[in-house]
Amino acid sequence: MPSASEITIDLLTPEEEEAVRVLQELILAKTAEARKRAVQVLAVHNSKLLSRSRESYRPAKTPDTASFYRSSGIRCSHQ
Repeated sequence: MPSASEITIDLLTPEEEEAVRVLQELILAKTAEARKRAVQVLAVHNSKLLSRSRESYRPAKTPDTASFYRSSGIRCSHQ
């Protein structure tokens, strides 16, 4: 298994490259100021990833509930 320093950066997106670099920086950080900066950069990166994943999320197409019950043979009565 490769160590963190052996990760092939060419397989990563620019945002992932930045995250790997910052994580390595955080691991090696000697001062509280350097750790604080690395944590701030990671927080911004994580919020960007979350907003991008929300934008690209598309729920899978599923049949409506009534057709599901009809096709499965489950009896259902509605009030």
